[in-house]
Amino acid sequence: MSGRTLFAVLLVVALSAPVFAGDIIAMPTGNSVAPGDFEINAIYWNRPHDTDALIGEAFFGVFDRLELDVLFADVDNADSYWQLNAYATLIKETATHPSLIAGFTNITGEDWIGGAQFAKDVMGPVGGTGLPLGHSEYDEASFFVLGSYNLAVPEEIDWQTPFVRLHLGYGDKAHGDQGFGGMQFKVHPRFGGAILNYAAMPAYMLTFQAADWLEATAGVYDGDTFYRLGGFFSW
Repeated sequence: MSGRTLFAVLLVVALSAPVFAGDIIAMPTGNSVAPGDFEINAIYWNRPHDTDALIGEAFFGVFDRLELDVLFADVDNADSYWQLNAYATLIKETATHPSLIAGFTNITGEDWIGGAQFAKDVMGPVGGTGLPLGHSEYDEASFFVLGSYNLAVPEEIDWQTPFVRLHLGYGDKAHGDQGFGGMQFKVHPRFGGAILNYAAMPAYMLTFQAADWLEATAGVYDGDTFYRLGGFFSW
């Protein structure tokens, strides 16, 4: 999903060690969930125009090379929205070359944030918020392709020798018909962050891994703060 101001929700996809501190919602990355594992997140995003959002996500490693994600967002003074995303790993990442992943977000074509119904919900019967009108392509299945690669993998992670991971992709329709990507890093076995850009909106975040299965993130996206709590499990 792309867009300006209100047309995105933040999401951090938990990564398997030794990287974490993730991405922007529907900004696909190569941080796939392993088969038999699942990850869940709860996010609060402090947005202007009385449209704060509570977001829940679940990411499932269904088969080798296939991940399915279910996203749910409840937006103040609007409505609740959900979507289903699918990621297929065409080429797995190795030490010598990046991954190649393709898929679709919102594969069932549900009403989503930034879409036509969302704009009606926010504007209400009278309107007057001054927000842009919705875009129907946000409510459509949107294709993407991307690659991810571990640029630096030190034997010991610290401030002098951080772990660095890069992402670069392109997507149509809800992804804005443009490129996206950024960098994730880790400067301590339990502390890292990310600098990303999606739909021409920068995001900055820091993550603390409180336990092997639990992490907390705080950050800024499109100038507004967000907070996330995520857990990693096996089914």
